[in-house]
Amino acid sequence: MHNRYYSYLVKILDILNIKDFFVSKLLYNKAGLFCLNIINKIRWQYVDLTIIIWPPAKNVFDEIQSDIAKEHEILKIREFEVAEINFKSFVEDIYAIDHASQNKIKNKLDELKRNPLKMRLLIVRFLKPEIYAVDLLNRVRCRDVNNLKINIRKKYESKITNYIYDLIIHSTEIDYQTNDIYNLFKKYDIYDFKKIK
Repeated sequence: MHNRYYSYLVKILDILNIKDFFVSKLLYNKAGLFCLNIINKIRWQYVDLTIIIWPPAKNVFDEIQSDIAKEHEILKIREFEVAEINFKSFVEDIYAIDHASQNKIKNKLDELKRNPLKMRLLIVRFLKPEIYAVDLLNRVRCRDVNNLKINIRKKYESKITNYIYDLIIHSTEIDYQTNDIYNLFKKYDIYDFKKIK
């Protein structure tokens, strides 16, 4: 929902020739972002985020899960597969949730596609997360999950054949995006989760 309203707003501002002013002076105003970040710090005492471990890392699912569990509580663990015919659009839809560019997806899609297309989904609780606003629409990111992904990638990149950046792990940035992930599972008929926890 956030995406659609933001897109409409940008189109209207573009038509009115005030998009540059809006973006530079209002959308990323430092004082406004500072205030939002204080509110976000109070608002989120914890956040439950969805982490997906991609098919190229299937041989180290358990190790990655164990590393995450050392620092954070894992609330749910599921394994699932996506039909090969749906994989490209599934990945595109996953990345659309956090506004990733098509280039980011295109550059790694072929390497993500490793049979079987088995993935592991974790719901992970981050206590006292550092949630920061990227703009005054309060689109937010979680620094804690980003740091976790960086550490996992560094540790496991040497264990992934033909590794390129970001073939191991993906996550949502805020709790309401988890519903978007579950809606994708419905869209792609992914009901047959292997329940691990």
